[in-house]
Amino acid sequence: MKINTRVSSWLLIVLLILFPRIIAGQDSGGSLEQGFMNPPESAKPRTWWHWTGGNVTKEGITKDLEWMKRVGIGGMHLADVAAGQGQMVDDKILFRSGEWLDAVHHAASEAERLRLEMSIFSSAGWSLTGGPWIAPEQAMKKLVWSEMRLKGPRDFSEKLPEPPSNAGPIRNLSGGRPDPEEVPFYKDCIVLAFPTPADALNPVQEDPVIHTGAGVLNGENLLDDDLNTSQAVRPGKDSNVAWIEFTWEKPFTARALTIGNRAGIPIGTLKASMDGTRYEILAVLPGAQLYRSGKVQTISFPETTARYFRLEFTGAPMRPAEVMAEINTRPDSVYTFNEMKFHACARVHRGRTRRDFTICSITNRLHHSRQCPHH
Repeated sequence: MKINTRVSSWLLIVLLILFPRIIAGQDSGGSLEQGFMNPPESAKPRTWWHWTGGNVTKEGITKDLEWMKRVGIGGMHLADVAAGQGQMVDDKILFRSGEWLDAVHHAASEAERLRLEMSIFSSAGWSLTGGPWIAPEQAMKKLVWSEMRLKGPRDFSEKLPEPPSNAGPIRNLSGGRPDPEEVPFYKDCIVLAFPTPADALNPVQEDPVIHTGAGVLNGENLLDDDLNTSQAVRPGKDSNVAWIEFTWEKPFTARALTIGNRAGIPIGTLKASMDGTRYEILAVLPGAQLYRSGKVQTISFPETTARYFRLEFTGAPMRPAEVMAEINTRPDSVYTFNEMKFHACARVHRGRTRRDFTICSITNRLHHSRQCPHH
């Protein structure tokens, strides 16, 4: 009897607990519907609100905020940037000037009147980790590296090649106008030694012959590991599609391609052929990306042996608006590359994106083939 009593009590307690929840669940349907009909303030979207190039007036501030309220936006994040496009005004206001602070006060007052949530950048533009008040060791940094191959076994006691120390997005690629008085920040991080993977021991037997639609190309600037040299690729006279083809006398086994372009990776395809007539598509460029495209990218693909590897470009690199709108760009009249190199050893697919040299929020799509442990 004790067992039955306990079971009955337990069932009674469960029913008493579940019964209110069932009732609440029945009510929640109506509440959910009402929530969609009249969304609470917490559910409304927020937006970035750019003040571009000092083109700001109090009248424009009021019109912007009243429009946000009218269309259902719940708030804004004020971002003052010394760039961008939009309407121009005669009397521009400078960041942190008296006029600028007065305009911010007006924006805050109007946001309070309209019951809009307001937040603001803590400094001008994207300089939150830069500026004269930020010491170099506290600012944003990038990882740089150099490589040296040695044949062992042997003792080694020599100076390693100096990694690049210039400001720029990746490796030695220059970025912006350097300050001649600024001392570049550099600090050793780690020294890593490991056996060379078996599939990287055999170098390419000879340099490939490189063709484009405009003729034979001297590809030195594509193969020199220097991101500040470049090579233009143009369409031929009979086509608006630019292409570049790497040809080896003997079949070459490739597992990855590294491609660099200051403007971003163009839209296109990578193909391979053994006879130069029938081609198989290995990869589609540029792949998943977000907002700003990367300047250098490594594309991994299944191990492929061929004599001809061809890249065909059908659209210019996408700008931020085109990326967000998910539209294809028109073919460009010229594509300028600072690196284009095939690898016999597999590399991490989209390795630069994974290391945060570029922005991408959909890394679950960045599948890769078997890779060497050092890449």
